[in-house]
Amino acid sequence: MNIAEVTLIVRALTRNRFIASILLVQVLVATACVTNLAFLLSERLGTLTYKTGLKEANLGVIETEYLGPAAANPAASIRTDLQAIRQQPGVEQVIAAESLPLDQQNWSAGFTNKPLKGNDISGIVEAEPTVYTASSPAAKVLGLTLVAGRDLSAGAFVPMEANADYAGLYKASEAVVSQALPDKLFPEGGAVGKFLYAYAQHPIQVVGGQDAFPACPEDRCRQ
Repeated sequence: MNIAEVTLIVRALTRNRFIASILLVQVLVATACVTNLAFLLSERLGTLTYKTGLKEANLGVIETEYLGPAAANPAASIRTDLQAIRQQPGVEQVIAAESLPLDQQNWSAGFTNKPLKGNDISGIVEAEPTVYTASSPAAKVLGLTLVAGRDLSAGAFVPMEANADYAGLYKASEAVVSQALPDKLFPEGGAVGKFLYAYAQHPIQVVGGQDAFPACPEDRCRQ
């Protein structure tokens, strides 16, 4: 197509506004589709390159869902599965994890620096961090860097009971926290050994502190 042909096409379009309108609509629709595809691609690339703070290179994830008798006692079912996976060739270590960064199963909960007694809120500081639940040795397996304290103990993990509004959190006894949480709740320092209170009632002892996870996008890390 040369310049002369372009000129003829333009003249024809100016004489027939209906055809010109259809062509304009087609151009607008095509532009909108390309723009939308580019946006979706950039979102996907952003997820793929997001730094979770985990040592992902050597990690594998196996998802399980318990039905029937296995669902009646999830703690025992989890222990059985962990033992079976440990026996597989090439497996160095295994943990149970109900939530990890970007897996769409994370949730948030309210924690305070002291229990609420009646209506007395004096001295209470509250934070609502994203909660990740995992068994020992979570910090070692996930490649987290502990800057204080220790990893979770062997008996610290309890299922979170999603069908009961995550009531398992009330039974948890230990937590490893990122630096932002104790900075909020215990600005005086020395968080290891102190207690967080889930929903201002249920004590959970801080046993270790880690380098902070990167700030997690709300639409990817919380429900």
